Amino acid sequence: MSQYLRVLKRIEKDRDGAAPSSAPVRRVPAKADVTPQRLGSSAPQAVAHLAAAAFATLFDNLRTADNGQPIRHLVVAAAAPPDSAATVVDGLATHAQSLGLSVVVAETIHTAGRPLLRCRQSAALVSPLPLALHSGWQTGFPDWLASATGDADMMIIHGEPLTQTVDAALLSRGCDGLVIVADVLGTRRDDLRTAAERGRAVGARTLGIVLSTTRHHLPGWLQRLVGADRLPVASMEKYNGPQS
Repeated sequence: MSQYLRVLKRIEKDRDGAAPSSAPVRRVPAKADVTPQRLGSSAPQAVAHLAAAAFATLFDNLRTADNGQPIRHLVVAAAAPPDSAATVVDGLATHAQSLGLSVVVAETIHTAGRPLLRCRQSAALVSPLPLALHSGWQTGFPDWLASATGDADMMIIHGEPLTQTVDAALLSRGCDGLVIVADVLGTRRDDLRTAAERGRAVGARTLGIVLSTTRHHLPGWLQRLVGADRLPVASMEKYNGPQS
C-alpha cells in the first residue's frame, strides 16, 4: 500500500474517533501537491459542482426535446430496478428551484397493496389526497394533477421502474412527457428495450433516455472520506423509437 493511501486511512480512523497511530507520517511528495486534508475538503464540493452542471444541461436538453417550450408536468422513471430515477428527480427539482421556479414533486407508493400517487414535495399549503391508481383512475387524474400543481411552475412525478409496472408510462400521457433513466453499469439492454416498448405501447411521449452513473469503484472507506455518495448524471439521449 502506498504512503498516500496509508495517510488517507489514518485520517478516516481519526475522524471516527480511533486512536491515532504512533507511526510517523511523512509528507506527500511536493510533486503531487495534494494533501489528504485538501482532498477531503474539496472532493464533495467538486462532486456537487459536477452534479449541478449535469442537471443544468439535462434541464436544457429537456427543453430542447420539447422544442424549447417550458415543461410543466414531467414523469421520470427508471427502466428497471435498482431505481436510479430518484437522483434525477431530486437533481432536476433542485436545479429548477435554483432558477427561481416553484416545483412540486410527486411519487408513486404502495399502501396495503394498492398503488397510490401522492405529493412528496409541494409548493401548496395543502396537498390533495393521494390518487389511487386502479381501474378508472385516468378520469380523475387531470383534476388531481391540476389541484396538486396549483400555481407551481413545474411538477415532477417519480414513477416506478417500467419493467415492474406500466403506471409511469400511463401517467405521462397526461403530462408533457416521460424520461426513462438507465444505469450505465446496471441496466440491461433488454430491460431498457422493454421499458421503451412499454411506453410506446400505451402512447407515452418519451422525451429522452438519461444515462445515470450511480455506481463507482472507489473503496467504501474512501467514498465516506470524500463524500462521493452519488455521482452526476452522464447524459441524455433523445428517444427516436425502439431500435433493432
